[in-house]
Amino acid sequence: MIRRKKKKARQDLSMLLFSHEEMSGSEITKIEEKPKEGMISFAEDDVPMDEYQEQVSFSIDSGILAKEMFFAIRHLKRLDINQVRMAAMEMAMIWQDGKNLKECYTIQSIPDLKMDYHQFIAYYYCSFNLVFPNMIDKLKLPYEREYQQAMNEIGVMRGAIS
Repeated sequence: MIRRKKKKARQDLSMLLFSHEEMSGSEITKIEEKPKEGMISFAEDDVPMDEYQEQVSFSIDSGILAKEMFFAIRHLKRLDINQVRMAAMEMAMIWQDGKNLKECYTIQSIPDLKMDYHQFIAYYYCSFNLVFPNMIDKLKLPYEREYQQAMNEIGVMRGAIS
């Protein structure tokens, strides 16, 4: 008699930055203190708005970023949703760890892609918008206009093709 091995239950090995409720899109009621006028609130401190904008947009070219978002969206839509989710979470960890303009970024979930600073921001913002659209405000990045511009370009291209 041959003994058969029991199949092990597959575990979800993905990392979770957010709770299951937040990822599913259901609203979590939480009382948050609003930052003072002209301030942006982070996890532990309030940062003056002008200082935050200097940190974020000191060398971000809006036109380049919109173009990179266009290519990022087209690439990410071809990938498996789990791969995009892992890429978004991996880039979130890199972003929170600190960013360097002169650095070339690679991530494990998309190993064949080497990104400069504009490409990294584009992939980071677009991947989050595709897999966690209700969490995009938690990124605290002011690139919605560039994202909408890239989405409009994709819509124009699809209209021209069909």
